[in-house]
Amino acid sequence: MAKEELKSALYFFNNISFRDSEEMINLALACNYQLVDGLLQNVKVVNKSYYFGKGKVEEFKTLLNEIKMPEDTPIILNVEVSGTQKRNLEEVLGLRIIDRTELILNIFESRAKTTEAKLQVEIAKLHYLSSKLVDEKANYSQVTSGTGHNKGKGETNKELSQREILSAIKRKEKQLENIKKSRKTGRNLRNSSSIPVVAVVGYTNAGKSTLVNSLINFSKKKPSKNVLEKDMLFATLETSSRLIDVYNYPSFIISDTVGFVSRLPYYLIAAFRSTLEEIKEADYIIHVIDASSKYYDIEMEVTNFILEELEHAKKRGATIYAELAGYGSSCDAYHITAPLSDGSGAALAVKEAIADAGLLPGDVDYYNAHGTSTKANDVGESCMIKSVFGDYAKSLHISSTKSMTGHLIGAAGAIEAFFCLKAINESFIPPTINLKNQDIEAGCDLDYTANRGIECQVNVTASASLGFGGHNACIILKKYTE
Repeated sequence: MAKEELKSALYFFNNISFRDSEEMINLALACNYQLVDGLLQNVKVVNKSYYFGKGKVEEFKTLLNEIKMPEDTPIILNVEVSGTQKRNLEEVLGLRIIDRTELILNIFESRAKTTEAKLQVEIAKLHYLSSKLVDEKANYSQVTSGTGHNKGKGETNKELSQREILSAIKRKEKQLENIKKSRKTGRNLRNSSSIPVVAVVGYTNAGKSTLVNSLINFSKKKPSKNVLEKDMLFATLETSSRLIDVYNYPSFIISDTVGFVSRLPYYLIAAFRSTLEEIKEADYIIHVIDASSKYYDIEMEVTNFILEELEHAKKRGATIYAELAGYGSSCDAYHITAPLSDGSGAALAVKEAIADAGLLPGDVDYYNAHGTSTKANDVGESCMIKSVFGDYAKSLHISSTKSMTGHLIGAAGAIEAFFCLKAINESFIPPTINLKNQDIEAGCDLDYTANRGIECQVNVTASASLGFGGHNACIILKKYTE
């Protein structure tokens, strides 16, 4: 078969590393696009209307006037944009916008061969469309990019509202569940045969299929038994299993699975959960890593991150430090820097986190405070703690670990979560150091674990981060038990 000619595409990238730019070039090639020109932007503040800065969008418009690309030339983004941002960019630039998520979905759609894979991609694209609705309705043809894969009768030109999209997702998930049951029956038959199953996992294009075919050839199987092997991203989406039977060696079944990529859309991971179950049910897992890749360490961790569920973690003997039990957030938008004096905005986030964990305020053993040692924060946060925890606030263990680390701005929440993990695993409440003059009259009259830590049993912790603009968040960590 003759190789399909590459189509030209433009790029518009923001805050992209050299590694990510290489990956975007390869993702574009996998979708049969060659990036020929474009612009880079390096800003961390997202423009609400365009994602990219308005000045940069105008610069791109000037570039288009100079290079005169065909009307069907797409502009590929390295980020995911909202439906409104996509529409606005298309209106200003006059060309189709393909964000990173849509690009990956299009690759998956073109590679899907089996009914199961097509359904999985279709569900993912429906979720993507649902997140891109600008008004109340959207055309179903957007979901399938006009390819006609897996469309139901009469659906081609039908406009689907948000509710109808969710209904379509449920319908297709039901079909997928039936296939999943069939796969489970096949797995059970394999498991009952006492022949071990080995799942091969790894980053896309790392060499999984090459390894599988080498083993197939070594076992003297017919070439027709080989799995698809190509030097491209996401060459196949299906799990392929083969019996490896070599004289004088134990037999085993090897399964070649779909490869992973960084920032894989979450609804694609969810849609392919049935495929990932093949990995979870395997007796052994082989993680293939391309040692020639400059970024093999990142690719290795991406695979680990996607695969890591509780059962997988236990199977590999991982230490489980705690369970992320609950999360809550709020935005009171009271002031650009100052919090509400009564802490009511933050209280919403903390209450939501505790409720999300299925707990009561009295179940929390330790509260890691935002605790900035400013009157505006500390008085308001103390007031909030009393509001959320009631009479129990007087008994609650509280401390500000910022007293030891300083304010780490964007890193503060992660470091403070780590302190909570240590509190749970070492049964130790960290202190608020250098606390010499507690302002009782202002309302800071709780137990802030002044200057010396306390040894005690810690099963549940709450950690709050109260950011600028009234952005408040709280997580609940709980001791893990079988």
